[in-house]
Amino acid sequence: MGEEGVDMEKSPRSIVFEGMELLPAALTPFVEQHLKNTYGRHWRTKAREQVRGLHTNSSGDTAWDQAGLLKAMKATFALDHAERSIVSELLEARNRLAHNDPFGHDDAERALDSMRRLCDYVGAEKAAAELRKMRSAILRMKYQEQARNEEVKDARPEAESDEQSRKRLVATSTMIAGIAIALVKRFQRSPQKSEAAALTSRQAQVIDSCPQPSQDAPAATRNRPRRG
Repeated sequence: MGEEGVDMEKSPRSIVFEGMELLPAALTPFVEQHLKNTYGRHWRTKAREQVRGLHTNSSGDTAWDQAGLLKAMKATFALDHAERSIVSELLEARNRLAHNDPFGHDDAERALDSMRRLCDYVGAEKAAAELRKMRSAILRMKYQEQARNEEVKDARPEAESDEQSRKRLVATSTMIAGIAIALVKRFQRSPQKSEAAALTSRQAQVIDSCPQPSQDAPAATRNRPRRG
């Protein structure tokens, strides 16, 4: 439980629905008194003429719901611009609830604040106090969600650093693999160089085995021209 009995585990839409459920008891006495003062003993007939779909229950009393009360206020009350805007907003919120539309924290906070202001307007202090608690609970939920989002945002650079580390590891592995491939190719070429070196050595042995002119032979013999 959260703000003085408000269940923080509920969705914003559920809390708006519970707030809307407070309106009939809060608004009915005020609306009926206004209609009686305006239309006298025929106020029920006049109310049905002004509000489409309004009907009486088995006891003969007017069966008020949120839409009927809000429409009656909009049609018969001398509301200023701000008050008329509140009533219109609440009619829209009620329609969204009826169509199972989702409510975010901002939507819920605005709807509950409009309910609270309307209850203040008609003097329904108890309902206004309950709606104030609900609105505070929505704000608390909103701030908690923002705090969680900030924590996720703050943790995101670490995740990016991990990604950078992974990229560096891949780059290093690629470089090592390239060096290994180069070394393999180099060792594959080395036997050819060994054969060339061996061939040169054999040539040197052949040259060394060839008879060389004696150093003691006369110069004339060494330099004698060959016959053709």
